[in-house]
Amino acid sequence: MNRSMLAGVIGGLVIFVWGAFSHMVLPLGGMGLDSLPNEAAVVSALSASIPRAGLYMFPADENATTGPWGMVNFHPDEPSTITTRRLVRELLGDIAAAVIAVLILSRSSLTRRGLVVAAAAMGLFGWFSISFPYWNWYGFPAAFVLSEAIDQAVGWALAGAAMSFVITTRARSVK
Repeated sequence: MNRSMLAGVIGGLVIFVWGAFSHMVLPLGGMGLDSLPNEAAVVSALSASIPRAGLYMFPADENATTGPWGMVNFHPDEPSTITTRRLVRELLGDIAAAVIAVLILSRSSLTRRGLVVAAAAMGLFGWFSISFPYWNWYGFPAAFVLSEAIDQAVGWALAGAAMSFVITTRARSVK
């Protein structure tokens, strides 16, 4: 395995572990999320009305200018538990993101500190391009979106620290 790939795998592992810690130990994972009032009745109505899993917006017609609106991410036949399959997909996604980050970071002449800051900035770039519009356009709770910003910036700074060690060690060994 070449050093760039190694840096990406290490960075992905750091992001994965950070995500587990930030969502299971810190309060970041639940910020902005509330329990559904009258959950049993609402879930029963959704189950009777929605035939398949999907992301649904309402209202879906000209009624969008009046009354309530919202989104429902509904999965009628799948539990919301942590499964091995979901953990593996998350880890692979984290590694893929870190490999992309390494491809960019390894071509710079930044110091280790600069690489950490650049990696954190990449995390914030993703947040501004994905989570921020969810707050702006879809009304995601500000606390939820803020927790995502913290999660991404800190996670990618930590991954950047780990990846920068491998990247700068490689650069020194080449000289």
